[in-house]
Amino acid sequence: AAPLAARWSPSGPALHLDDTRSAGSARHSYGRRALAITEVALSLMLLIGAALLTRSFVALQQVSLGFDPSRVLTANIGIPIAGRINPARDGAQWSATLNEITSRVASAPDVEAAGMVSALPLSGQYEGGGVRIPGVTYQPGQGPSAAYHVVTGEYLRAAGIALLHGRVFDIGDDAPGRRTIVINRVLARSLFGSESDAVGRQLNTTFEWTQDQPPRTIIGVVDVVKQMSPDEEPGPQVFVPLSQMVYPGLTLVVRARGDAARDPLLLQDMVKREARAVSPSVTVREVRTMEDVVSHSMARQRFSMTLIAVFAALALVLAI
Repeated sequence: AAPLAARWSPSGPALHLDDTRSAGSARHSYGRRALAITEVALSLMLLIGAALLTRSFVALQQVSLGFDPSRVLTANIGIPIAGRINPARDGAQWSATLNEITSRVASAPDVEAAGMVSALPLSGQYEGGGVRIPGVTYQPGQGPSAAYHVVTGEYLRAAGIALLHGRVFDIGDDAPGRRTIVINRVLARSLFGSESDAVGRQLNTTFEWTQDQPPRTIIGVVDVVKQMSPDEEPGPQVFVPLSQMVYPGLTLVVRARGDAARDPLLLQDMVKREARAVSPSVTVREVRTMEDVVSHSMARQRFSMTLIAVFAALALVLAI
């Protein structure tokens, strides 16, 4: 019995070792399958996220911006200032220079309309101040406010901003003593109930260089314009002419026609030439199309969409 036991005793540990290897191999195989399933699941989640971002981005491109960016060239026009800004001293010269540049550009060939504005739509910039209905008492800090834009020429037409009621600025608004203003429909509805009821009414403004100015008469109501980003909900906005509220530098907006309609950048040499013909010291910077401005305003959303899509594709490839 002893020799028989001796012959069979090694078989016990050998069988146990085989069982251990088999169990370990099964656990390893299961772990790899679980890891692969997890990677595929994460990849699919990233792909779904990328698809949702893509759909949101496509929808964002379809939203109404409140203006028409097609066939439009823009350029920052600056007047060098020595020392501190002094509108009382230099304002007349600023206004004369910028209005003359606007007039010369507007009369050039292949230009449908031209004007200037203190802050381009979708530029992410604006300045704001209070607007008050004369005779209405407001609690301190509780009065309505609006983003204001100083404009020249036919800016509203050049930018393709729709007029809903009333009229836009004309040469008569440059006459001494005139106090006029154009507001958007958000402000018209909040203060007067409707766009049509706002025309002819008056507003006091608190954003001017000097306070205690006479009230302004509302001559027109325009559509809302996206100022910060395409997905914002625009608030109250107002527009005042440069001749009534001086400003040392504006952005030129030129709507092209003819050959330049296909490529508004064809007008850039003309713009620089006409600006420096008025004043050699004038600066002309950041010449670009309005469509480039719109594209730049969507850069953050475009980058997020692209980044998620790339990570999702890489994760799916690695998982497979």
